[in-house]
Amino acid sequence: MPAIEVVLVDAFTAMPFTGNPAAVVPDATPLDERVMRAVAAELGRPATAFLRAAGAGGERRVRWFSPTGTELTLCGHGTVAAAHVLAARGEAPRG
Repeated sequence: MPAIEVVLVDAFTAMPFTGNPAAVVPDATPLDERVMRAVAAELGRPATAFLRAAGAGGERRVRWFSPTGTELTLCGHGTVAAAHVLAARGEAPRG
């Protein structure tokens, strides 16, 4: 299996090792659900956000998984972490 880039983020804080921990996989486009569940379990963070490539309209798709492999319907700190990673890379959508 090829390497999977993962970014660890502490959401809702400016200080490392505080706040809500989340993991972000910036390019989960080639990953299937089974792999996403396995990655989330391996990382053991309260949530892992998996970002898919931007569509024709520029929107990105995101899925969140818990370390138990459960897909989350919505995750606030996972969303904030994903937005932080996109902004840090200059890939955040402009409104």
